[in-house]
Amino acid sequence: MVIYNLHRRPNQLSKTYIMARLSLLLAMLPLSQGHGLVARPTEDDPSPARSYHLHVQFVAGAAASTAKALKLRRAYAARWGNKTCTGLFDQGGLCLYPVDFAPNGPFISGNWAAYIPTETYEAVLAWITRRRGDLSILFHPNSGHVVHDHFRYATWVGRPWPLNVEPLLWSGKDPLETCTEWECYYGTSGGWGA
Repeated sequence: MVIYNLHRRPNQLSKTYIMARLSLLLAMLPLSQGHGLVARPTEDDPSPARSYHLHVQFVAGAAASTAKALKLRRAYAARWGNKTCTGLFDQGGLCLYPVDFAPNGPFISGNWAAYIPTETYEAVLAWITRRRGDLSILFHPNSGHVVHDHFRYATWVGRPWPLNVEPLLWSGKDPLETCTEWECYYGTSGGWGA
């Protein structure tokens, strides 16, 4: 623990403070080395990300929100291609899903989605993050654990939106989780019917 002597001259305090901050940053460096954006297997979860989805959220029925989302989709298609996805996984390349103008699956409002192979994830993330304006985007891996993929392993760019976990429970892979529209917890909730 570093204790500062506040009676020192300002320039000595600054040197002490700077050295303490530098030491802290250097101590944290090993934690950040090798941490890429692509989800990788760990001891707790041996399932690697096979691919990713991105979901651009918009307010269903709101003209301005929908127009912004569709404008971004057109720009995305111009940059990354306009191929239509034919399934959820293993598409062989970048592709776009049809636009959902109403709630569908875990999404409580409209969204458009794209399939992203792991090798292009970082480039797509960097590109769309700089062009999203005030739209919120969910990126999630496709590891085979659909509940975890949407809640635990997901990355939001912009403000997170609540999700409806019920349509994802078909997988049955994460039976000991209790999920709200914002997050999942291990074990039982301790509440009604637990």
